[in-house]
Amino acid sequence: MGNRKKVVFLTADHLEEQADARASEAKLLPEGEARQNALRNAAQLRVYASMKRALTTNRQIEIVRADREGCRMSDFDPEIIQMLNSAEVTAQ
Repeated sequence: MGNRKKVVFLTADHLEEQADARASEAKLLPEGEARQNALRNAAQLRVYASMKRALTTNRQIEIVRADREGCRMSDFDPEIIQMLNSAEVTAQ
């Protein structure tokens, strides 16, 4: 087999860090296209981080619902547990 490319998955926190770095770089640039590109890139990274957080949260809820017996609620953030409990109340 040929060489396999290694894929790096960034967490939402890593994406936020990259967005902060791009925004800081943009502040150092003079007005113009390069600055606008850096600001646009920072905004895109923030949106991606936000989406990633939302998708991760939804996926954790699906996992718990699929197999509550096999999951410990302590494995999840308290916010997710609260979301699960409120979803069950509204479903009843």
